[in-house]
Amino acid sequence: MPSGKGTRRWLRRQPAMRKVLLALLPCLIGSIYYFGWRCAAMAVVAGAVGFLAEWLFCRTRKEPVSEAVFVTALLFTLVMPPTVPWHVLIVGIAFAVVFSKEVFGGFGRNIFNPALAGRCFVYVCFPVALTGTWAPPAQGPLGALDRWSTVSGPDAITSATPMAHLKAGRIVPTSAPDAATTIPFQIERDEVVHVRRSSLIRSLAFGRISGTAGVTSALLILIGGVYLFWTKTASRTIILSVIITYAVLNAVL
Repeated sequence: MPSGKGTRRWLRRQPAMRKVLLALLPCLIGSIYYFGWRCAAMAVVAGAVGFLAEWLFCRTRKEPVSEAVFVTALLFTLVMPPTVPWHVLIVGIAFAVVFSKEVFGGFGRNIFNPALAGRCFVYVCFPVALTGTWAPPAQGPLGALDRWSTVSGPDAITSATPMAHLKAGRIVPTSAPDAATTIPFQIERDEVVHVRRSSLIRSLAFGRISGTAGVTSALLILIGGVYLFWTKTASRTIILSVIITYAVLNAVL
C-alpha cells in the first residue's frame, strides 16, 4: 500500500496505514469487551516497544519512523492470547520489527509479514505461554469492561480451545431441542459434548469463545474487512479472488 507524502521530523505520515488501524479498531474493542482492559495495555506496550525498536534503526538511516509500525504492533497484539506474559509480548514485537522488517531495509522492503513472523517466533520459543492456558470470554451485557482481565490465578483453562475440541470431534454440533445452548469452555478427558448448532454459530460470529485476543469474533473481523474494501485501501481484486477461490474449493472438497 502506498504511503503518504507528508513527513514529520520523527514520524512518516501514512494515510493508508491509518485506515488499517481503523479497520483493526473493532477487533481491539472486542478484545477489551471479552477479555478485559489488559488487552488495551498489551496494545500500548507493543506499540511503544515496536516504535522504539524501529526508531533505533531509522535513527542510523536518518529516516522518520513509519506509522506502519503501529499496525504491526496492533496486529501482533490481536493474535496473542489475552493472558500472554509481558516478556513474551515484548520479545515478540521486538523480533517482529527488527528481524522481520528492519534487517531487510525497513518499510516496504520486508519479505515476511512482521506481525505473523513475530508470532511464529514466540510460538517456537514460548509454546507453553501461547498454548498452555486460555482465558474464557466474559459473559453478560457489560462483558469485561469493568475488569482488568477475565482470568484470576487458576481461572485460566489449561486445555485446548473449543475450536480444537470441535476439530477433534469432542464437540458435536446438533439441532436437537434438548442440546446444550452454550459452548463449554472446558472439556474433561475425551468426553463428547453436544452443542446446539445455532449456539455454535452465534459464538463464532460474536466471539464468545476462547482464543487469541482479537480474532475470536468473525463479525468484527468482517467489519474491518468491509471497511478496507469500501475505502479501496485493500485491493478489491485480491480480496474477491480469495473469497471466490475459498468458496469454490469449499464446494468441491
